[in-house]
Amino acid sequence: MKLMTMPLHLTGPMLDTYRKIAGVSQAEMAQAMRLPLRTFEDILAGRSQLREVHLRAAEMGMLALARKNDDASKLPKHLKDLVREVAALLDAEDANKKPA
Repeated sequence: MKLMTMPLHLTGPMLDTYRKIAGVSQAEMAQAMRLPLRTFEDILAGRSQLREVHLRAAEMGMLALARKNDDASKLPKHLKDLVREVAALLDAEDANKKPA
């Protein structure tokens, strides 16, 4: 099983890059991440430390926004790869459940 690891270069500004790639406001990204807007703003401003949980929330937010907008083209490569791997697992599971 592969585990995703937090990129060492991820900072508040990188979090804002995710937001800009998604093409949403800070409020929309915070909502997609299920974070209070103030927390999101504090991370961007460096008043709060960016932790791995924030990265995971940003990734989930990106997935939620892709689904909401019916557009996966803005997902980072590592998320596209993860979604493809999970989709393959689900397809295999479905294939095993079908009667012969």
